Amino acid sequence: EIEKLEWKNGKIVSATIKSTKGGVLRLRSYSQLKGKKLKIAKGEIKNPMLKRQPTVKPVVSPKAEFKGVNVQISYEYDLKTQPGKTYTLTLKDK
Repeated sequence: EIEKLEWKNGKIVSATIKSTKGGVLRLRSYSQLKGKKLKIAKGEIKNPMLKRQPTVKPVVSPKAEFKGVNVQISYEYDLKTQPGKTYTLTLKDK
Protein backbone atom coordinates (compact mmCIF):
# COMPACT_ATOMS: atom_id res chain seq x y z
CA GLU A 1 0.00 0.00 0.00
CA ILE A 2 1.50 3.36 -1.03
CA GLU A 3 1.06 5.74 1.90
CA LYS A 4 2.94 8.71 0.51
CA LEU A 5 4.58 9.52 -2.82
CA GLU A 6 6.55 12.70 -3.59
CA TRP A 7 7.72 13.75 -7.06
CA LYS A 8 10.03 16.49 -8.33
CA ASN A 9 10.95 17.12 -11.97
CA GLY A 10 9.40 13.80 -13.01
CA LYS A 11 11.37 11.73 -10.50
CA ILE A 12 10.39 10.06 -7.27
CA VAL A 13 11.87 11.98 -4.34
CA SER A 14 10.32 9.82 -1.63
CA ALA A 15 7.94 6.88 -1.40
CA THR A 16 6.49 5.41 1.79
CA ILE A 17 5.08 1.91 1.42
CA LYS A 18 3.22 -0.15 4.04
CA SER A 19 3.28 -3.93 3.70
CA THR A 20 -0.10 -5.51 4.33
CA LYS A 21 0.88 -9.15 3.74
CA GLY A 22 4.67 -9.25 3.94
CA GLY A 23 7.00 -11.01 1.52
CA VAL A 24 9.16 -9.69 -1.29
CA LEU A 25 7.98 -6.55 -3.07
CA ARG A 26 9.42 -6.11 -6.57
CA LEU A 27 9.27 -2.58 -7.85
CA ARG A 28 10.30 -0.92 -11.04
CA SER A 29 11.19 2.76 -11.23
CA TYR A 30 12.62 5.17 -13.77
CA SER A 31 14.48 6.78 -10.86
CA GLN A 32 17.34 5.15 -8.95
CA LEU A 33 16.20 4.61 -5.37
CA LYS A 34 17.77 3.85 -2.01
CA GLY A 35 16.31 2.53 1.21
CA LYS A 36 16.90 0.14 4.08
CA LYS A 37 16.73 -3.49 2.86
CA LEU A 38 16.25 -2.35 -0.77
CA LYS A 39 18.28 -4.51 -3.16
CA ILE A 40 18.76 -4.67 -6.92
CA ALA A 41 16.34 -7.31 -8.24
CA LYS A 42 17.92 -10.55 -9.43
CA GLY A 43 16.30 -13.38 -11.36
CA GLU A 44 12.65 -14.05 -11.94
CA ILE A 45 10.18 -13.17 -9.23
CA LYS A 46 8.51 -16.24 -7.69
CA ASN A 47 5.03 -14.72 -7.47
CA PRO A 48 3.21 -15.92 -10.64
CA MET A 49 0.97 -12.83 -10.57
CA LEU A 50 3.99 -10.55 -11.07
CA LYS A 51 5.93 -12.48 -13.72
CA ARG A 52 6.67 -10.72 -16.98
CA GLN A 53 4.53 -11.87 -19.86
CA PRO A 54 6.19 -12.99 -23.09
CA THR A 55 5.88 -10.58 -25.98
CA VAL A 56 5.03 -11.50 -29.53
CA LYS A 57 7.01 -10.08 -32.43
CA PRO A 58 4.85 -7.36 -34.01
CA VAL A 59 3.73 -7.51 -37.62
CA VAL A 60 5.10 -4.43 -39.36
CA SER A 61 4.28 -3.36 -42.89
CA PRO A 62 7.32 -3.14 -45.18
CA LYS A 63 6.02 0.34 -46.10
CA ALA A 64 6.22 1.54 -42.49
CA GLU A 65 8.86 4.18 -41.77
CA PHE A 66 11.02 3.31 -38.76
CA LYS A 67 11.55 6.36 -36.56
CA GLY A 68 13.65 4.70 -33.89
CA VAL A 69 12.80 3.97 -30.28
CA ASN A 70 13.09 5.97 -27.11
CA VAL A 71 13.12 3.40 -24.32
CA GLN A 72 13.68 4.90 -20.91
CA ILE A 73 16.05 3.05 -18.56
CA SER A 74 14.24 1.46 -15.64
CA TYR A 75 15.56 0.04 -12.38
CA GLU A 76 14.15 -3.03 -10.63
CA TYR A 77 14.39 -3.57 -6.90
CA ASP A 78 13.37 -6.21 -4.38
CA LEU A 79 12.34 -5.27 -0.86
CA LYS A 80 11.76 -7.99 1.73
CA THR A 81 8.84 -6.81 3.85
CA GLN A 82 7.01 -7.81 7.01
CA PRO A 83 3.24 -7.41 7.52
CA GLY A 84 2.28 -4.05 9.04
CA LYS A 85 5.74 -2.49 8.65
CA THR A 86 6.38 0.73 6.74
CA TYR A 87 9.32 1.32 4.39
CA THR A 88 10.58 4.63 3.01
CA LEU A 89 12.52 4.83 -0.25
CA THR A 90 14.24 7.95 -1.51
CA LEU A 91 15.91 9.19 -4.69
CA LYS A 92 19.49 7.95 -4.87
CA ASP A 93 22.06 10.76 -5.05
CA LYS A 94 24.28 10.61 -8.10
